[in-house]
Amino acid sequence: MGNIVIEKEINAPIDRVYEQMTNLENWSDSIESITKVEKHTDGPVRDGTEFSETRVMFGKEHTERMTFANVKPNQGYTLVCDSCGMHYESSHSLTPMGDKTMLRMEMSAKPMTFTSKIISPITGAMMKGTMKKMINKDFDDLARACESAG
Repeated sequence: MGNIVIEKEINAPIDRVYEQMTNLENWSDSIESITKVEKHTDGPVRDGTEFSETRVMFGKEHTERMTFANVKPNQGYTLVCDSCGMHYESSHSLTPMGDKTMLRMEMSAKPMTFTSKIISPITGAMMKGTMKKMINKDFDDLARACESAG
């Protein structure tokens, strides 16, 4: 699939953006394609926090279990997920821009099984465009939630 990089300027301060990004209980209310989030680790988001996210993709609900890593308050985090023979990492970083925030996400996918190594060059190119469109829509939804919270 290759790396996907997406940036979004959000008209809200960095602490509000980080709070919204780590408030798992509100994701299904603020991001349209997410229908449910189940947190498996008690307490605030930190390295090792696990959760399951259910979202609508290709007209059907899909659930993935993810783990937070490299959590740095008001700076960002990485989400890690193993799914369908692939290892996904998406690093989210926040940069203050006065009273605005630049959100940057870089996602990588690495095939882990024999089958995924064979088919990922074929399916990866098709999935990349779909993933970019989905993430951009999620970021638009996130921006709206952050900007309306002020």
